[in-house]
Amino acid sequence: MKKTAKSVTVAFAVNKGGTGKTTTVINTSAGLALKGYRVLAVDADQQANLTNTFLSEPPQKSLYDSIIDESVPLPVVEVRDNLDVVPASAMMYGISAQMILRSQNTQRDYRQALSRLLASIRDEYDFVLIDCPPADNAMMINALYSANTVVIPVKPEAFAMDGCHQMCEIIRAVQRQHHPLKLTGVVFCDVDSYSRAHQEEIKSIRQIGPNHVFDTVIRHSRHLYNAAKAQKDIFTHAMLSNGGQDYLKFCDEFVRKIEKL
Repeated sequence: MKKTAKSVTVAFAVNKGGTGKTTTVINTSAGLALKGYRVLAVDADQQANLTNTFLSEPPQKSLYDSIIDESVPLPVVEVRDNLDVVPASAMMYGISAQMILRSQNTQRDYRQALSRLLASIRDEYDFVLIDCPPADNAMMINALYSANTVVIPVKPEAFAMDGCHQMCEIIRAVQRQHHPLKLTGVVFCDVDSYSRAHQEEIKSIRQIGPNHVFDTVIRHSRHLYNAAKAQKDIFTHAMLSNGGQDYLKFCDEFVRKIEKL
């Protein structure tokens, strides 16, 4: 049963790989489900790491099947209490060109395909969390047009911060197309508490946009690495670790921020 009156769709997105994005979607989904929220995790990343973490067997159908043919309902797979997944597959490599070509043939806006597919089921959930691909492509744009708001996971390092700035520009571009997309905030991942460079990067971003940066940071943790290697969420693998406690705190702050939207 849902805990909230309305459903909120959140895209986790950044225009760069290796920033902790998928790890954050996996552990936010699992953490919110533990707290009793109904969660749908949508794997829109062709690497399918979220899918491989939550599902022990390859799915018969994936998001690809529904995006290519919208008469095919989204394949929703139950993972555990309060947590369902729409899986991805490697078939999604090259999907952008197919989406745009089909849009030209059908006169249906390719940017709205995922939103149309989610329309009939999103209200069954408190949160729909979308793991976006790490690139500005048609699948990411679909995720952003489906979402109410965006979370940007980044490492506090120069190249990753460039991806964060680029992501903010993409959000503004979507907003200019009259889609009311908001930014919930930036969450710093894989933070070395003893690194002066990390602390300076975090401080500089907080000064630029204090209302759009999560107070919670996700510290570097071997348990997070080992959980990913074992294809488990951190709560299944090592709930009492720094990574487990950080993601529990993040989930609480995430809900508070969403409630203010």
